[in-house]
Amino acid sequence: MKTKALGDTLGASPYFEEYRKKTGDEVYVSCGFVDFFQPIYPNIRFIQFGFKNDSMFDKVFNLDFSFNLPLQKGFSDQLGLDYKEIRPSISSSPSPRPLDEKYVCVAIQSTCQGKYWNYPGGWEKLFSLLKRNGITPVCIDQHRSFGGNGVFNNLPNNCIDRTGLSFDKILDYINHCEFFIGLSSGLSWLAHSMNKHTVVVSGFTHEWCEYTIDTTRIINKEVCHGCFNEPEKSTFDPGDWLWCPHKKNTREEFICSKSISPEFVWEKIKKNNSICKI
Repeated sequence: MKTKALGDTLGASPYFEEYRKKTGDEVYVSCGFVDFFQPIYPNIRFIQFGFKNDSMFDKVFNLDFSFNLPLQKGFSDQLGLDYKEIRPSISSSPSPRPLDEKYVCVAIQSTCQGKYWNYPGGWEKLFSLLKRNGITPVCIDQHRSFGGNGVFNNLPNNCIDRTGLSFDKILDYINHCEFFIGLSSGLSWLAHSMNKHTVVVSGFTHEWCEYTIDTTRIINKEVCHGCFNEPEKSTFDPGDWLWCPHKKNTREEFICSKSISPEFVWEKIKKNNSICKI
């Protein structure tokens, strides 16, 4: 793997095994989070991210994210496989329930401002709606406040703050939550890999970029959206925290998510009664 991003690695992981089964080859994978993948795929040998001695192998694939394809299709295509969406798996140990009350895990932080839900006060209002209906929001991000270029995104006070947990503890919280709410990010892929229904709020990506199984995808197609998956129109610049190629420095900057209200998100959540059990 050329990237050690959690979401990319989780999305790609089922295709390591598909390739092994198709070819019968002895397969080695250099990636992040190897301790979690090794028990799931015992017939593959995992080595730490960044291993570079290509001369040891008969064939080498340098797998990277493909911007203009569904995340998983990009990786399966690079391995010469027929594409089918596969829900990833991850290894986690049984653990006691961390909270007695009914709760959802949420993750509000990301790696550039365009990936955030930029509706003013959106998370705070959504948390209030959840609590009003007997569901406690629990934030499991790494950081309570995060950002760049002078713009910082702060966790509202009306949720339980569990930011900065170890990876094992994050797994514990996701394992017992009712469902997960997040962005187009690694923690959403993690919850999906743990067989949790996920609510994904993103206008930055097209809805086909992420997984489609067991998810409520929140997007407003009536406004500018999907720039991340359109390299022919706008090449993503990871060094520009405020990257917004079509609306930057205008009133409609980040309109893809600014136009998604918490009421709209809540109505989408309520449509699936099996999620909220309301």
